[in-house]
Amino acid sequence: SGTWTGEGVRIATNSFSIKEVKFLANILNTKYSLECTIHILPISLLAKIKSEKYSIYIKKNSIPKLRSLLLSVKQLSLFQNSLFYKKLGIKYKI
Repeated sequence: SGTWTGEGVRIATNSFSIKEVKFLANILNTKYSLECTIHILPISLLAKIKSEKYSIYIKKNSIPKLRSLLLSVKQLSLFQNSLFYKKLGIKYKI
């Protein structure tokens, strides 16, 4: 899952190892041309967790490309499409 953070998008990869997060970020950068960085989750979110957790942040300048990629997915059901549109801040017409 993911969420808007500032003007970019944070992908919740906190259950992945740093090696897996780096691998995924590299794919997003190289295959999909999405400029992203790896962030360590803030300590306040990790109060009960003993190891560092990471998320992938997709930068503001890559949001149009991300939207284009997500909107081009043709195999999603109507319900899933409407959820994607809502997350992307686009009005969805049925």
